[in-house]
Amino acid sequence: MKKMANFYCALALFALSTSAYAANPGEGKWVADEVFRASNSSASTGLVHMNSAYTIRDGEMSINLGFASETDSGSGTDYIHVPLAITYGITDKTEFGLTAKYINASAGPSGMAGGEAKMKWRFRNQSEYLPAMSLAFSLMFPAGDAALNEVSSWGARLNFLMASEAQITDNSYIGMYVDVGATSINDSATGPDDYLNADFGLLFPISDDKRLQLMLEFNSISGRTNTYLGTGDYNAITPGLRYASEGFKLTLGAQSRDVNGTKLIGTIGWEF
Repeated sequence: MKKMANFYCALALFALSTSAYAANPGEGKWVADEVFRASNSSASTGLVHMNSAYTIRDGEMSINLGFASETDSGSGTDYIHVPLAITYGITDKTEFGLTAKYINASAGPSGMAGGEAKMKWRFRNQSEYLPAMSLAFSLMFPAGDAALNEVSSWGARLNFLMASEAQITDNSYIGMYVDVGATSINDSATGPDDYLNADFGLLFPISDDKRLQLMLEFNSISGRTNTYLGTGDYNAITPGLRYASEGFKLTLGAQSRDVNGTKLIGTIGWEF
């Protein structure tokens, strides 16, 4: 597991430096008016699952309604997640996110399953040789049925994010993203827990207007003492497809994991 996470990080650093070198100083050739960015169901500007170093515009609000389906291979229980996320741009470099989640289980309790408040600060814009960089801090809190909550009292998460976006040729663009973080859960239904995440993502606009985007993520969770809904440590590949316009976003993805199979993900979002 550790070797896989190290591989992701090494690959990501190389890719980010290459992409940053291809871009001009400042924000590079990639601007939000050319290729639309979007927030996701974790209340953060990002890809299908992971965060990116970029933030929503100052004064804008994004509302995202998500859907995810997965099966606990151990118990055979099917879970349907319905997250609601709100993201607000406080400044050009700072965004606040709030998310809550409902879970429907084929066996056992169904109901509200906690929430998360997140603050992201981009402290460096992309330059000619370095990617954009951000820090994100999240506070996890319980709500609803205790059996469905990842935390019983509270949890905290800190993520370091990097992003490099560039126009490679007249008609081709690429975005590369890194999300590494640590989560500490004070208490849960099965006790306290601490774990790490390492995510690397790619984004390719595939239509002339750059609104249809192909995404690919490599996700890794390591160090978990306990499981949540039957899932502990895992490595995953998450391909996704997004349609993004100025005020509307639609994202579809499928996370293929080495534990508990495939998790289907969909998000629809509006920006104001």
